[in-house]
Amino acid sequence: MPELYTRQEFVQKYLPYVKQVTAGTGILPGTLMAQAIIESQGKINGTYMVGGSTLSRKANNFFGIKAGPAWKGKIFNIDTGEYTPSGQYYTQKGAAFRSYDSVKDSISDYVNFLKTNSRYEKAGVFQAKTVLDQAVALKKAGYATALNYPSTINSVFEGIKKYASDISSEITETVKKNIGKTIAITLLVGLGITAIVMYSIKK
Repeated sequence: MPELYTRQEFVQKYLPYVKQVTAGTGILPGTLMAQAIIESQGKINGTYMVGGSTLSRKANNFFGIKAGPAWKGKIFNIDTGEYTPSGQYYTQKGAAFRSYDSVKDSISDYVNFLKTNSRYEKAGVFQAKTVLDQAVALKKAGYATALNYPSTINSVFEGIKKYASDISSEITETVKKNIGKTIAITLLVGLGITAIVMYSIKK
């Protein structure tokens, strides 16, 4: 039976693997984790759980990736909600989605899906420096039809940072006295977000 997770359980179980498969790709782990939560959550006994949607429970599809003509793997058909460009909601009947053997397979294929579709490169997905900017680029490239998709991703990301010490804490480079020189302190804040703060120390 497929596993269900709270957001905390999901982050703590899969973050190490997510960091591994996104390393060097330009995909921010925070974006991936937030998308997986949004796309896979479903209500189980009155509580929303990660992995609770029918698609994730039946097909291990945690990202809502559909099965286009190029897909050679297993397929799972299910009705799905979509939005027109003007924001009108409609139901697509019997849409074909990719089906996987495991959650990790779904994560790996998500990375491969983005990297092998040129529209994501063109939209600036891999050049984004923050989760919000990357979410905006994903929306621009056509990943999702919901008008508020970028803000939803960013909101979920902001909520999960507290669940793992290595994504919620600021890690600073040790600063030694260096009179008369400019010192760069790199602040690594959460899941691939980097900010450079420049200090000038005078005599």
